[in-house]
Amino acid sequence: MTGSSVAEEYGDGTVGALLGFRGFAAQAARLVARGRRAFDSDEMLRLAGDAVVVKLGASVARMDERVVADHPELLLRLVKEMHNLVAHEYDAIRPAIVWNALERELPVIDELIAVLLDG
Repeated sequence: MTGSSVAEEYGDGTVGALLGFRGFAAQAARLVARGRRAFDSDEMLRLAGDAVVVKLGASVARMDERVVADHPELLLRLVKEMHNLVAHEYDAIRPAIVWNALERELPVIDELIAVLLDG
């Protein structure tokens, strides 16, 4: 499936949301590149990590729901759940959970989205 076939199947809005997701994943990669020690010791970096998670979830919400259902390997439901946790249950979130999502899970999801878009 290429970007044009994704657009044919799910619409241009979903392609835009997928591209937006990739942009937010790039922001997360830059944050992660600063290192775990910096993240743990800098409140602003932790807040930036939370903000990226919220933006990722918002981009998933802009996608056609069928892409979430048709591509469970993308873990987009998990991204949405993480968004809800950070945005609405912020007192329950631990920085280590955000870090692990940004460092370990997000790069895998981003690569799968790249493959989907490139076909």
